[in-house]
Formats: sequence, structure tokens, C-alpha cells
Amino acid sequence: MEKYGIKTVERLKKFGILGENSLLGHCVNVDKEELQIIKETNSNIVHNPQSNMNNAIGLPDVLTALEMGCNVGMGTDGITLDMFAESKVTYFSHKLYKKDPRVMGGETLKMLIEGNSKIASKFLTKKVGTFEPGAFADCIIVDYDPPTNLNKGNFPWHVQFGVPAGDVRSTICGGKWLMKDRKVLTLKEKEIMKRARELSVGVWERF
Repeated sequence: MEKYGIKTVERLKKFGILGENSLLGHCVNVDKEELQIIKETNSNIVHNPQSNMNNAIGLPDVLTALEMGCNVGMGTDGITLDMFAESKVTYFSHKLYKKDPRVMGGETLKMLIEGNSKIASKFLTKKVGTFEPGAFADCIIVDYDPPTNLNKGNFPWHVQFGVPAGDVRSTICGGKWLMKDRKVLTLKEKEIMKRARELSVGVWERF
């Protein structure tokens, strides 16, 4: 504000950067006026709570963003590969952030499933996150045998408290098995990991 006399999201709008294909990462310091611009331009917010906590920069008010009708997805910013863990951190961190145990219920899955599906569907040739004719046949099979009943009403809480990423048994993408019974079918994992370790040395040196 001192340098430009205009808020960050206003600057993005001024330069024509915002729109339905725009991804705004973090948004920790945006206010309601900026959220309104994000909504009006159909831009997308990607919430990365573990990254925000790791950098000790605070958390964005994604609950207000959702209430205002913004499309909010969930990411990791490279902190983890585990979206189940990211969802759990989202659930607990915002209770602490708001100092209110009543907040952040099904909103986590709204971001993780609905928000991310909307974002991905904008960039892919078919819809994702839904079972319907013409959509990608994408799904996971999870080994989950809960001690309590699982139904539509309590599904979000089973995901939050009961399902870890390690319970994913199989993955189907575009109707094709990518992983079946925890065996990856399309990639040579050991070779890829070995090559990644070799390349990581150079990456670290360049940093």
C-alpha cells in the first residue's frame, strides 16, 4: 500500500491477471473487498495451511471466502503429498485460528473435493470429481473398516478422523488402473526415486 497505494488483488485486476483460469495461492492477507473482487472475476483461491503454518505467516479467512461464494481449493505448496493430512490440518488449524471449536466442518471437503474438482475441470478436457457420462472415470478405492456406522451424514467426519492416505488401496484415472492393490502399474518407482535423489543434489546446490 505504501509503494503503490492499491491492494494486491486490486493490482492483479488492474493488469488483467484475474479470471476463471487464475489461481491465487495462500491469500493470507486479503480482506473482504479483495475477496469480492476474486468472486466477481471468478478467480480461484488455493489454500495451503501447512505451508502457511510452516512459514508462520498466519492463515487466510477461507471460511469467509466460502461464505461469500468464492471457489476455494486446497493444496500443499510442496509441504506434503498427502491431501488427507492437509485436510486434517485445515480442519484443526482454523478452529485454533478462529478460537472457536464450532467452525470448520464440512468446509474442508468442500475445498478438497468440490473446489479442487472445479479448478481441475477448467484445465482438463473432461470434468473430474463426479460420476456422470462424459466425465473422467477417476476414483480411489480405500481400505476402511470403521468401528462405527458410515453414512452420508457422517461421511466428512470419517474422512477427517478415520481415513489416512495409507488406506488408499487402488487408484483409477480415466478408467485405467494406475495402482491396484497398492502396486503401481504404470511407473517404475525405484528408478524414479533413484533418479530424483540424484537430481535433488543439484537442485539444492542451485538454491
